[in-house]
Amino acid sequence: MLGVLVVFLALGALEVFGSWTRAVTSTGNGVTLTVTYPATTRPGLPIRWEFTVTRPGGFDGPITLRTTFDYLHLFDISNLEPDAQSATASGDYFAYTFAAPGGDTLRVSMDGNTEPGFHELPPVTTIVSIDGADAASVTYRTVVVP
Repeated sequence: MLGVLVVFLALGALEVFGSWTRAVTSTGNGVTLTVTYPATTRPGLPIRWEFTVTRPGGFDGPITLRTTFDYLHLFDISNLEPDAQSATASGDYFAYTFAAPGGDTLRVSMDGNTEPGFHELPPVTTIVSIDGADAASVTYRTVVVP
């Protein structure tokens, strides 16, 4: 019994039971989308969700990030940087539209906490659209362990 307790404490000290972050990347139509997301988390833990959109030569117009709407049920989002020009929800997606940044890269960061009560949802899709045309998309999954 003491051995099991020691192993459990050692695994806890190594953060085996904590949050795990992953990143997925996709390139399409000259645009690269990377989403850094909480792959595994626990209820009440803080999360950071980041989107990086890169386009060599920069952007001419607005950039829209659409993500599966049900994914938001996992989190209590408290901060979005930079501020979006608009936020909408329709059908299966919610969307944030941002002004074109001054350079080749747009970075968006969302902070929040994991909600209690949800443990796993189907895979999530995030799509980046430039000037209204879909450019790249990624699919990922977050698991909330008790």
